[in-house]
Amino acid sequence: GCMYSLVAVSAHGQIMGHVAFKKAAPDSPIAEIGVLFVRPEFRQLNIARRLTVALIDRARALGLRALFTRTVVAHELSQRLAASLGFKDCGILLGTFPADVEFKAITGVIRQKQSALIQWLALGTPRQRSVSISAPLLPKIEQLYRQLGLPVSFITETLVCPQEHSQFSIAQNTILDIAVIEVSVVGHNLCEEIRLQLRMLCLKQIPVIYLYLNIEQESTLHLQTELENIGFFFAGIIPDGMDGHDALILQYLNNLLVDCDNIHLHSD
Repeated sequence: GCMYSLVAVSAHGQIMGHVAFKKAAPDSPIAEIGVLFVRPEFRQLNIARRLTVALIDRARALGLRALFTRTVVAHELSQRLAASLGFKDCGILLGTFPADVEFKAITGVIRQKQSALIQWLALGTPRQRSVSISAPLLPKIEQLYRQLGLPVSFITETLVCPQEHSQFSIAQNTILDIAVIEVSVVGHNLCEEIRLQLRMLCLKQIPVIYLYLNIEQESTLHLQTELENIGFFFAGIIPDGMDGHDALILQYLNNLLVDCDNIHLHSD
């Protein structure tokens, strides 16, 4: 992947703050905003907002289709900043961030893995898309697309058969203590392959596993229900999030306790 950073510097050469976006691949049409910080002595100067606005303008100038951010659910200030700039909520990833993160003067130290709110922003005129969604998930996802203001049609039945061989990747992040499975090709035996990989990840004591599906592929339709039957459940969507196609995110918790009282959303 690649990263584009902006740094705010004072007239005296002091670093005041930083923000960046990163792309999974150089030709990706979407990027994730993160690594936003402002030094305490400059926090009354609106630096975070000014940096983020400048980065959004840069992403638009570079021709990116969209931006998204994963904001710690304990940090409502960051959520409200993103919302004020037009980002819309589209999912919650449970247990994304490490435990014992401290937000001084906000929440103190929270002794459990932190969850993330996904917020998404279109940078141009949204394209029409057609996505394949199982009946149980349809009401939630219809609501999200409506909230995001994206033109979409839904496929709930298909005769498309899976291919002979599956293709998927697994990435483990040792810092965040998570694993991510991305399915690129749905084969007829994919659910069993995922079940096997899930068992291996659980034996490694990975506490949370996320699974990304390209829902612009009709072949993912039947797989959605099968994955829920082995313990995955709905997390959200990221439009354009998989090689420019819309991603459905499912999640699996491996003996991870999540205290919902520590989930604070700006929209509550």
